[in-house]
Amino acid sequence: MTLMSIVREVHVLSAIILVGAIVFNYTFVTPELNKIPAAYPVVVIQKVGTVFTWVGLTTLGLLLATDLTRLFLVGLWAYLMDPFFYPDRYGRWLAVMLVGWTAVLAGSLIMTFMLRPKLTHKLPFGPNPTPADVDRRRPARIAVSNLLDKLQPINLIFGVLVAVAGAPLIIGGLV
Repeated sequence: MTLMSIVREVHVLSAIILVGAIVFNYTFVTPELNKIPAAYPVVVIQKVGTVFTWVGLTTLGLLLATDLTRLFLVGLWAYLMDPFFYPDRYGRWLAVMLVGWTAVLAGSLIMTFMLRPKLTHKLPFGPNPTPADVDRRRPARIAVSNLLDKLQPINLIFGVLVAVAGAPLIIGGLV
């Protein structure tokens, strides 16, 4: 087994795990959160969300590392800045993949480091948080939750499209 085949297998496996996690989260976890009482989704998001965060960031890191390694191993690294590379069908599909994974990465980073902390923000330590403390945070959490509900399908669509777009690169791209 060559280094290139190992890198390709890790790349494909990382893409499958990432897209599978996004599909699972959007299809099964998110709808179930809407069915449980208001206080509990925050706890579920803190527990399950941490696992999804590590899976997502690990697979995105592996995708980036294996992508750059593959480009270097096949000698395409120098062509990335060449505008004449992209009119070719391989260059077009590679550009679709790079832009798509960048969009998935950007969406994941926004959801993980900007929105998730606002949603899971705990009440300050004190003797007893009052219902007013909980009510003060509720509108912000609802707004963040609504934004997450809009971003998740976008991430899902980009993840699936990019994974599908990556397959034709094996045969040199399509059209």
